[in-house]
Amino acid sequence: MVENEGYVCRRKKVGEVYEIECGVGKEGNEQTKILQCLLASEGKSVGGSVFSLGGQYGKQNTAITCFSEDEFKEEISKKLKVNKENIKLIENDE
Repeated sequence: MVENEGYVCRRKKVGEVYEIECGVGKEGNEQTKILQCLLASEGKSVGGSVFSLGGQYGKQNTAITCFSEDEFKEEISKKLKVNKENIKLIENDE
């Protein structure tokens, strides 16, 4: 991606997954790229106890992970142990 290019992105939530469609230009119609993004939380926790007194500390951060359609197919192909070219994604609109 060139730093000076302006992307227009449209976001659609499908269940717990965000579908992000980004394109170059004012209207976002050129060179469209679609990503599937998941919002999750990741965190750390620490606990300790001294002389029957205890304490616990935890911190949660929001994390976002996005996959292109090729990366999505790649992960599916690894789990199914098939070639990613043999996977066809069909949109299931509810």
